[in-house]
Amino acid sequence: MTSPAAVTRLSLCPDVLFLVDGRGDWIASNPLARIHVAVSPSAAELLRRLRAPGELSAALAGLEGLWAEDRTVFGPRRCALDDATGISHEPGRRLAGAEAVALLRERFVLLEDLAAYRERFGPKRRPMDPDRFGNFHQQIGQELLLRQRVKPDDWWVSQKFEDDLSGVKNTAYRKVQHEFLEREVPGWGLAGKRVLDVGCGVGYFAEFFRRVGGAAEVLGLDPNADYIRRAQATFRAPGLRFETFDFAKLESLTAHRGAGFDLIYLSDVLLFYFVSYKNKPEELAGAVGFLSALKSLLAPGGRIMVMDPHGSFSLCGRYGDPAQPLAVLGEYKRRVWGIASTLEPLGRAVRAAGLAVTGIWEPCYEGPVRDAEDAFLKEFPVWWVFELRALP
Repeated sequence: MTSPAAVTRLSLCPDVLFLVDGRGDWIASNPLARIHVAVSPSAAELLRRLRAPGELSAALAGLEGLWAEDRTVFGPRRCALDDATGISHEPGRRLAGAEAVALLRERFVLLEDLAAYRERFGPKRRPMDPDRFGNFHQQIGQELLLRQRVKPDDWWVSQKFEDDLSGVKNTAYRKVQHEFLEREVPGWGLAGKRVLDVGCGVGYFAEFFRRVGGAAEVLGLDPNADYIRRAQATFRAPGLRFETFDFAKLESLTAHRGAGFDLIYLSDVLLFYFVSYKNKPEELAGAVGFLSALKSLLAPGGRIMVMDPHGSFSLCGRYGDPAQPLAVLGEYKRRVWGIASTLEPLGRAVRAAGLAVTGIWEPCYEGPVRDAEDAFLKEFPVWWVFELRALP
């Protein structure tokens, strides 16, 4: 075994858990940083010796067969609500000796400075900031632009819908979100009513409300002009309309006042007012204005239905056996990675907008369990749904 040239004082990262994967390999897993390294038994012994800060040269004494293998991937690269744990169970490039130690340091399994490591948990200060882990929005942007080399707007549609927009792909979007709407929408009493789909994207669910819900009129609004053009070209039916809408200019909603919508639907929209992909804290206060503007568009007795990624489980670590999946929560109130608001600020914004929560759902997968994803989605909700009505 080759020893590192320099003697360095290191310690084991206190956030690391040890797992055994299906191949029998030990995995040093960090559920907070979403970093994972497979290690040899001698490397595991090295980490045990460095539980407290110590000299690396002394900890390496007598260890043979030292190797480490990076098992870190960006989990939601296929679908935004895929497993965000970031563990690859496929073998990677195995590094030995000094290279193995370097990998353990690079992947923050071994630390030189605990305070500097803690500083990494925060939003990126610029798009490619190497010193911060960043939140989900920033990491997925980096994944798409640097690794997949695709436009985020194109990927957002392709990861959810079939290419011809004829259906929803068989991911969490179909297994949970779409199946929930298929079960519930027929009972929402929309026949002959007016529906507003805010953030309608390419129009699939606006057309869904017309077809499945029996709505007489459906208006879809979205800030992306390309999405609206595609919706207009794909979904054509009496009473179904699509228009562009600038979320930064809520006064443009005044054109629709007096319309009296019986249902206003938001899917994966409200979250951006709480966890901004642009890292603009001032947008948090915008949720009240946004909800207030939507309230002004409701018909008497109308309601707003909000479906957002679940503030606890949408991006949590997925561990355990499919027969008994485990959800590992690395954060809740202090949102570092998270994609959506927690309940308290969401509730405050709803109340300040003159609305009340009159219903809550946490839909889960209800089909047969065929794999680990099915097992997790059957146990843990990755979306939550809120029914909002105007306060008297």
